[in-house]
Amino acid sequence: MREETIMAMQFMCRFSGFIPARLPWLIMLLYHFLLPSTDAFITTSINYTLPGDINLGGIIPLHTYNEMTEKCGTLRSDALKKLEAMVYAVQQINKNTTLLPNVTLGFEIYDTCSYDARTLRECLNFIPSADNPGDGCTSSSEPRQKLPIVGVVGAQRSSSSVQAALLLGIYHIPQISYLSTSDELSDDIRFPYFLRTVGPDSYQIRAIIDILLHFDWKYVSFISSADTYGRNGRKVFTTLAAQNGICVGLSETVSLVDSRGRYDSLVKDLLNIQQEYSATVVVLFIHLEMAQNIFSAATRMKAQRRFIWIGSDSWANYDEEAVIGNEEAALGSFTVLPVSEISPEFNEYFRSLTPNTSNNPWLLEFLQYFTNCTDNCDQPGILDILDTDVSTHETLVMDSVYAFAFALDNMRKDLCPNAISGVCDEMKSADGIVLRDYLLKTSFMSPNGRVSFMRNGDVAGRYTIKYLEKNVDENMYRFVKVGKWEEGTNFETIIHEDITWYLQTNRSPQSGNAVPKSICSEPCGHGERINVDIDNSCCWTCIRCYKHEVVTNNGTHCQSCIDEEMKLYAWPNKNSTECLPLTTNDNKCINKSLKP
Repeated sequence: MREETIMAMQFMCRFSGFIPARLPWLIMLLYHFLLPSTDAFITTSINYTLPGDINLGGIIPLHTYNEMTEKCGTLRSDALKKLEAMVYAVQQINKNTTLLPNVTLGFEIYDTCSYDARTLRECLNFIPSADNPGDGCTSSSEPRQKLPIVGVVGAQRSSSSVQAALLLGIYHIPQISYLSTSDELSDDIRFPYFLRTVGPDSYQIRAIIDILLHFDWKYVSFISSADTYGRNGRKVFTTLAAQNGICVGLSETVSLVDSRGRYDSLVKDLLNIQQEYSATVVVLFIHLEMAQNIFSAATRMKAQRRFIWIGSDSWANYDEEAVIGNEEAALGSFTVLPVSEISPEFNEYFRSLTPNTSNNPWLLEFLQYFTNCTDNCDQPGILDILDTDVSTHETLVMDSVYAFAFALDNMRKDLCPNAISGVCDEMKSADGIVLRDYLLKTSFMSPNGRVSFMRNGDVAGRYTIKYLEKNVDENMYRFVKVGKWEEGTNFETIIHEDITWYLQTNRSPQSGNAVPKSICSEPCGHGERINVDIDNSCCWTCIRCYKHEVVTNNGTHCQSCIDEEMKLYAWPNKNSTECLPLTTNDNKCINKSLKP
């Protein structure tokens, strides 16, 4: 698809609320006339398809996107498990005799290449045939038979899900994402057909705020990505930080197209603010590639063990992949990622896959890329090399598929009470509004806990907190679980205290069990009041009170213990926090001590 077509369609989708009646026709008009051959486009994308009585679409980023060549780049190491998780879930549902009995669930899965425009392009494959000019208005005598798609699993990135939700919503096609967390997608007016099996960023940021409060880190830096994910994360963080007395010393944005020099300059700025203050904590609300660039820059700038990084899910989901080659710069990082338990049954299935036993059109490419196999790619167990028993959030993908299955099962029971197999005409003709309403009422147990949706399609936040440790004996680095966060729980009771700190700043090398500081100003001493910076409530200077004064009003004022008019005489205690009454004999000495 030409880039001009994508841009035009993105523009139309963004303003869908203003022209709802004509928008589908306008989009398809663009689609038809700006493409050399609509039917050719529909058949050019590689897809993994299993036809069924009811079919789900899938949009999963199997490759990265190369900004320089504007084409799909290298394979993503985590992607194969997510893809196969959708396939596995469908297979298990089809074997289930009580969930959608005598109904075959099918799928049609596309690769988004981690690119928003590509996501939008592939979603065109899910548009109903009646609304698609390519099915009847082209010169092709044999237009491609399209599977009727009732719902879509994906996308992964929030910005991609925004594009997909705007288009799919026009056609009332429900969409369930397994990892899109932007709060923008909680707007059920703009995205009435969008749901997700992962909590929105507002919960994730609350978890990050709780980490800061737990360790009394009140002065931090915040780096976000220059996209929907980062912009919304910054907005929520700024609000919650201010409400909890946390100040942001440095706030910057980064993108995939930023130069190496830009990342070096950013690390230099972080070092400068750490030199001036004690701002050692840096929140990285960014994507994997950006985190890798920052850690590489920190290594180049010799900033190993200088910061405590706190990572959001978009790079935390990849564990050690984010820090490979820069482990010393990232050592001591905290990460916050959605709870996604491991499924032993799925892992067994995954490891059994070979090109001979699977119809996955990308499987051989994955094997050749990650295992370097050539003629022996069919050997049993070859995927053991690729599988690390670390969750890639495949169970969240399965939750998305099962949510559709339970909703469709309840819908079929109501609309097709007498059906023995397949689906009845009433269900085939039902609008996506009906399925969406059944989805919102769906509730079931999964390996990750209970899955149930709020009115806007969100679920409650549940997060695992990890910490990058170093095993000195083995010279190995790994992220280990040190806590968890769940909406409605007391965070302080569920974080481990036996954390080894690795921070070594030019101010005060810290290693071992002492919690590092991340503050703008040190606390004032006894008999000193704080003089708060007008522009930053976390920064202040300390001013000594007179000897006959105590510190009051949360350390901001000096108040005399002597009131000569009222003939009241007292003297500060040792810590200058309380006025103690004086005896008559002590009054003779007062005048000698009134000087500061």
